[in-house]
Amino acid sequence: MKFVFTAVASALLLSATPAMAADGTGFYVGAGIGSFGLDFDLGEGDDFSGDDTSFKVLGGYNFNQFVGGELEYIDSGTLAHALAGRQQLG
Repeated sequence: MKFVFTAVASALLLSATPAMAADGTGFYVGAGIGSFGLDFDLGEGDDFSGDDTSFKVLGGYNFNQFVGGELEYIDSGTLAHALAGRQQLG
């Protein structure tokens, strides 16, 4: 998983380099990926542990150097775990 994250991050950084030198107008797109983990001791033998991967996709248009618009979709993943017969979270 770390190799995939490193490869995606490197590709995005290298592809963004020409955009930084542009005049600041026009369309752009982007993406991101991340990982989240949680380990929590609730006491009395109840533990919560979960992890998931999240991602986002975005795109927008810069009208000039100062004004632009952007749309973004974010999937933050879900954490679900049964806690000793209690209602499931997530």
